[in-house]
Amino acid sequence: MANYKLADILQRELWTSEDINEAPELLALYESGILAQDARIQKMVDNSDGGVRMEIPFLQISDYAEPNISDDTTNLAVPNKFSKFKQMALLGNYNNVWGAFDIARELDSGTDPYTVVRDYIGQYWAMDIKHRMASYLVGILEDNKANNGADLHNDQSGNDFDYAMIVDTHQLKGDRGVGGSDFMFMHSSAYSAIKKSDAGRTRAVLDTSSGKVLYHLYDEQSIIVIDDIMPFDGTNATVMFADSGSFVYADSKNVINPLMHERNELIGTGGGQEIVIARKRYLLSVNGFSYTGAVQAKTTGATIAELQDKDNHERVVDKKLSPISFLTFKV
Repeated sequence: MANYKLADILQRELWTSEDINEAPELLALYESGILAQDARIQKMVDNSDGGVRMEIPFLQISDYAEPNISDDTTNLAVPNKFSKFKQMALLGNYNNVWGAFDIARELDSGTDPYTVVRDYIGQYWAMDIKHRMASYLVGILEDNKANNGADLHNDQSGNDFDYAMIVDTHQLKGDRGVGGSDFMFMHSSAYSAIKKSDAGRTRAVLDTSSGKVLYHLYDEQSIIVIDDIMPFDGTNATVMFADSGSFVYADSKNVINPLMHERNELIGTGGGQEIVIARKRYLLSVNGFSYTGAVQAKTTGATIAELQDKDNHERVVDKKLSPISFLTFKV
């Protein structure tokens, strides 16, 4: 640390949003498959100052229609219609501030200082994105119960977990659900209950070099995401199943000063204080669900609690086209 000054490492011109996105925890999240990234949406995000709801361009996949049989007559084919649905998503502006000492002490490890700072900030943003993903799911569950007759919710409250519950939950989406799911979001208590009941289907996937746990896998298919934001009332817990690409994501490359250092000499009655500021602008949405923004205090972004409010979500596709479904059971 003696060779580095935090102010030098955090020079404003040195850091871009893309630099932070190279942090291992953010890379792992981006490469997991849960986030769908689209060049058209990325362009919209890069050209916006954020704090807005924007329409995501998608076509709804229609139900199967038998094709015409080609022939040599003069009969005309009747065109089918593409069904476009309107999905609104929030592009929020977010930041957090730390005392410079919180990061400076990490530099004592002897690791390259730029890597330490990048990974410290990247770990925070990865955590924020995961919490917001979980909060979107909580809000959508409440909306589903309130406005769609809980048609994506297999409510087995009071019953102990068994594998058949998962099969039945996937079946809620008909033939679109029989392939299972790629991700399972759950409270740590739900994970413990599943592991106790069905230990043979759960395993930890380890990093081959460090031996650390990368993630937990269920039934050799579903990556388990453990987040205590997920519903648990002390007796029953809800697991949320998601397909790959369930979340639409775009991270603005044009954030001014995504990481900066500042010192205020007047704070502390002249003693001074150093702070580190990190900023991020990103769009996050669940495919097939529109974010209404009906309950949102600030136009520039939504809180975790606001994302969990049912009035901020509206399903805009048929339930068979939903990438998510829900299961509640006793733990």
